[in-house]
Amino acid sequence: MQLPKLMLLSLMILMGSVHAQEQPNIVFVFFMVYVGNDLFGIKWRNWKMMFKEVERGTDEKRTFDFPRFFNLYSDPKEEYPLTKATAGHFWVRWPMGEILTEHGESLQREPPIKAGTPDPYSPSRGD
Repeated sequence: MQLPKLMLLSLMILMGSVHAQEQPNIVFVFFMVYVGNDLFGIKWRNWKMMFKEVERGTDEKRTFDFPRFFNLYSDPKEEYPLTKATAGHFWVRWPMGEILTEHGESLQREPPIKAGTPDPYSPSRGD
């Protein structure tokens, strides 16, 4: 059985959370958007920042020169990546950038499990 592409994309979204250092009771929830092994974007609060997309009909990957920002409250269909209202909120790239940096560092500390690895998996301790 072959799953629809949208469903496959949905299955590849990673979720994480970060506790604020200054205020440990606050939790920021975010989602990393992957297609295969490629990071396509990040969703944080009501914002989504995309670096790449898959072209409809061709499945060709496009990489943007400048990330696309979507306010999911005012543009839930992600139709308008750059508006005057969106441009006034480019500050979101800094917290999202910090999350992306931490995500990259976490992948260095604990690399993803390779496809085909037998289950149960026991990570090496690196002692």
